[in-house]
Amino acid sequence: MTDIGDTVTLVDLSVGLISSIQPEFLNVLSKLETLTLFNNAIMHIPDVGGPGQTLQTLRISFNALP
Repeated sequence: MTDIGDTVTLVDLSVGLISSIQPEFLNVLSKLETLTLFNNAIMHIPDVGGPGQTLQTLRISFNALP
């Protein structure tokens, strides 16, 4: 059986009440290429780069970022 973190490449969490993203969430999704977070209440984005990270596109328009 394949772990979902090994297969998911796109996550869209737009138009919600998300105020933060935990780095652990991104670490579990080892194949994640695109993360979309439009229209939330995010004030800070954690470091999403580093060894083994596959994230290519981060969409964060219309949030509470400074």
